[in-house]
Amino acid sequence: MGRKRGFDETTVLDVVRDRFWTTGFVGTSTYDLMDATGLGKGSIYKAFGNKHDLYMRVFSDYCQGIVAQAREELRESPHQVLTSPMARLEHYVVSLADAFATESPRRGYFLTKATADRAGEDDMVAGTARRAFEDLADALASAIRDAQDAAFIYRTQSLPRSVPS
Repeated sequence: MGRKRGFDETTVLDVVRDRFWTTGFVGTSTYDLMDATGLGKGSIYKAFGNKHDLYMRVFSDYCQGIVAQAREELRESPHQVLTSPMARLEHYVVSLADAFATESPRRGYFLTKATADRAGEDDMVAGTARRAFEDLADALASAIRDAQDAAFIYRTQSLPRSVPS
């Protein structure tokens, strides 16, 4: 039977994500990750693989999280506090602006930073980013269609049901 991990995986992944988010993939060494997490190199590699594997894990988790959050905040549901599609759209966009304006230090949007930093040379980052941007566009388009259907937004032409590849 294997030894139980002496660390909380979620906490470690949050710390690692924040480190990559702040200093980028190239700007973050394995030693930086060791220092930030308090884990040894062997523990990091055994638990998460190499630096690229770890980067992809936190980047993929982040992308899945922001897409799920966007879908939750933008979709109509019986549990939704904001019942107007226009109010949901406005709240979502303003909450993003507020989050990035009040963030200290200002790091920007991890999805955008990772895309600019790595997508040109890393097909895995490019594919993950592309899917996230497409999924976010689909969530926004659906919310806009809902607002059009409710006559909050004038419909000049129909939005596509999905983002073309």
